[in-house]
Amino acid sequence: MHHFNPAGSRAFPRRFLLTVLCLGIALLSPFASAEGASTRSFDLPAQSAESALKIFSNQSGQGLIMNANTVAGIQTKAVKGDFTPADALAQC
Repeated sequence: MHHFNPAGSRAFPRRFLLTVLCLGIALLSPFASAEGASTRSFDLPAQSAESALKIFSNQSGQGLIMNANTVAGIQTKAVKGDFTPADALAQC
């Protein structure tokens, strides 16, 4: 019997997993609604996803729960400027 494990599969790169994580956070969080979406100033340097998500949490005012193993080895792009938290996540 073969168990499906996207984290261990070569068909699912880690960047895809980070994207899914970011989208899940954006869709399930209170800042995803158009009414409550206010912009904030973000200054996230290109770095490991774990570090970027911790800084994002501080700068957005939103708490995040993540599995460090899921984002291990993933690098994010720099994000600087005024964005809604969901847009800032989409930039990374």
